[in-house]
Amino acid sequence: ATRLIVRDLDSGVERDLTPEGGFGYSGIRWSPDSRALAFVKYRREEGEVNPAELWRIDADGGNPRLLYRDDNTGGAPGARGPSLSVGSWSPDGATIGLGGTIWGGPAGSSSGLRVRTDGSGKTETPPDLSAVDCGLDKGKQTPPNRYFAPDGSYALCLVQTADLLVRPADAAAAADERGQSLVLREFATGQTRVLVSDRGGMFKGFSPDGGWIAFTTDSSPSADRSARFGVVRRDGTGRHDFNATSISWLAGDRLYFTASPPAADGATRTLYALDLASGATRPVVPDWPETGILSASLDGRRALTIRSASDAPLRGVWSDGAIHLVEVPPTSGAR
Repeated sequence: ATRLIVRDLDSGVERDLTPEGGFGYSGIRWSPDSRALAFVKYRREEGEVNPAELWRIDADGGNPRLLYRDDNTGGAPGARGPSLSVGSWSPDGATIGLGGTIWGGPAGSSSGLRVRTDGSGKTETPPDLSAVDCGLDKGKQTPPNRYFAPDGSYALCLVQTADLLVRPADAAAAADERGQSLVLREFATGQTRVLVSDRGGMFKGFSPDGGWIAFTTDSSPSADRSARFGVVRRDGTGRHDFNATSISWLAGDRLYFTASPPAADGATRTLYALDLASGATRPVVPDWPETGILSASLDGRRALTIRSASDAPLRGVWSDGAIHLVEVPPTSGAR
C-alpha cells in the first residue's frame, strides 16, 4: 500500500491526499490547470486480485471521481501491479489517456485510448497505425509500443532501428544492433519521420502541450542509479541530454528533474529546474526525497512523492513505472 503526499514547494507544507488506505496508487498526473490529479488505484496481493481503476481528485482532496474501471480481475498471469497506467491529460483537461494493457477493456491494448474526465465514462479510440505509418516495411507487424500526443495530433512509434524502411543518416546509429528509434506520425499531413535514433532506451513522456518529447538512452551511468535522458521538440530540433533519476513536466518549455549534485556521493538528490529553450539549469530543492519526483503541478509550486508506510527505514527507487523499496541499514543502534 502507498500514500499520496503533496508537498508545497514554497512553504514546505505537506498534505495527505490518500483516498483510501490499503491500496496502491500509481501513474499520478496533474491536470493542466494544476487543480486536480489523476491516478490509478489498485490492489494485487497474494490470493486477492482487484480491478484497477482510474480516478480523478481535486488537489485539496475533494470531489473524487471514478473515470474508468478495468473489470477483468484476472489481469496478467502472475501480475502484482496495476493493469492500467495513466497517460497525458489533453491540453483542455477534458480527457486523459490510458497506457499499459486493459485486460478487461474494449480493445485489449489501451495505448491511445482516452477517457473523459467528467465522470461520464465515455472513451475515445485513437486512429489505427499501420507498419508503414511507423516507418517500417509493410510486411512488418505494427509495433506494440505506440504513444499518442496529448492533443491527438500525432503519434510516436518505438521501433528497432534495424527494422526501419529508411535508416538514419548517422552510420553509428544505423549499425548499432541495440539501436531504437522514435518515429513520429503526423495525422493531419500523413507525414512519417524518424524523430530520434539512439542506443536502447525508451519513450518517457510528452510535455503538457505535446511540443516536447522525453526519452532515455542506454548510455547511462549506473553508480547513482541515474539514467541518461533526452528531450527534443516534435520537429526534431532543440535536443538536450542530461543525467537524472526522474523528470516531471511543467507548463511551457520547462521541466523538473532529480539528480545527484556534482561531487555528491550518489545518495543525495537535488530537485532541478531545466529551461528547455535555453538549456539553463537551476537547483530548486536540495536533499530531495530518495524516491525522486512522481509528479509536479504544472505551475511548478507543488510536487507529489511516495513515502513508505512502514516504520522500517526504506529507500525508494523510481524505475520503469514502479517503486522498488530497499532496506537501508541503520547508521547506529538496533534496527
